[in-house]
Amino acid sequence: MSTLKSTTTILIFTCFFSNALAQTDASRDSLALKLQNPLAKLVVFPVNIDYNYGFEPHDGSRVTVQLEPVVPAKLSENWRMILRAVAPFVTQSDIVFNGESETGLRDFTLSAFFVPTQWSRNGLSFGFGPVISLPTATNDFLGTGKWSLGPTAVLLKQANKLTAGILVNQSWSVAGNSDRADVSTFLFQPFVSQVFNKGWSVLGATEILQDWKNDTTNGTVFVLAQKLLNFGNLPLQCAVGPAIPVGNGNTSEFGFRIRLTATL
Repeated sequence: MSTLKSTTTILIFTCFFSNALAQTDASRDSLALKLQNPLAKLVVFPVNIDYNYGFEPHDGSRVTVQLEPVVPAKLSENWRMILRAVAPFVTQSDIVFNGESETGLRDFTLSAFFVPTQWSRNGLSFGFGPVISLPTATNDFLGTGKWSLGPTAVLLKQANKLTAGILVNQSWSVAGNSDRADVSTFLFQPFVSQVFNKGWSVLGATEILQDWKNDTTNGTVFVLAQKLLNFGNLPLQCAVGPAIPVGNGNTSEFGFRIRLTATL
């Protein structure tokens, strides 16, 4: 755990206090605002590092490193598609069984949002499409063992430097290991952010996963301070903040998130 603390300290210091690495650029605030929009025409590569501790009943802990690349594609003059992947890697201990640990990949998620550009005006944007979950987990305790499919949608509004929106999806298992339980989950992600000057912004977001089959709600509330810097020609947004557990499915005591987002 000391390695995690040292890495966290270095990342926070580099991102928020090393102004020598940052280039002053009048367009930073404009880019910071675009980064708050999951439907923007930007190729981004976010990496989330989540640490949660105090899981009941064995005082367990978990570190999740999650890659979330986003790639836009122009389909026509009136439509574009946003491709988004979520690839989590987890290491955890004392969560499933006391004194035991699990490390490996979790299930991957792929989403495609079709965005009608002719309706995206006055700061209002929306997109819709399919979401699919792949049974890529390398440990039975880290995944569902099922292929799941369903619809997903994003709706957001940007006014001045304020962004507010919501992402939702519903997935049902359609194939996979017949010995594993069927899946029916609903993901609910409202978010709001405010961009300030010099690349600073604040993000408040809630990630709630409702498991209809097991009647559990696994949620987390995030409040992140964000700073957009330029490392040479590479814009990099750094974010850090607390992760507050909510719902009967999230039995952790507390946590925090570090988020690094490169714009290519």
